[in-house]
Amino acid sequence: MTAQPVSAGDPEDPAAILGLLPERWHEEFLAEYRQALEAAREVCRWPFLAELLHRWHLRAIAYSDPEFSTAVREARDARPEDLIPVPGWPARQ
Repeated sequence: MTAQPVSAGDPEDPAAILGLLPERWHEEFLAEYRQALEAAREVCRWPFLAELLHRWHLRAIAYSDPEFSTAVREARDARPEDLIPVPGWPARQ
């Protein structure tokens, strides 16, 4: 028998997302997932399910970061003079 690498699995698997996602977000994720899953019965809507899982995987990474709430609060409370303009974007007044 040879050693096989341990597979990390698919990070966009719904169970993997739930495992990473803080519990307070489970209900919202499951509602959106079930809705997308039902819509995916139509073949033309299948890509939307994959997109939803991808977005929720990224959210789960962010939401599970202990410093996420602090970063959100700081971004929300930022003053215009604290922000760095994006090159090429018009300045909003």
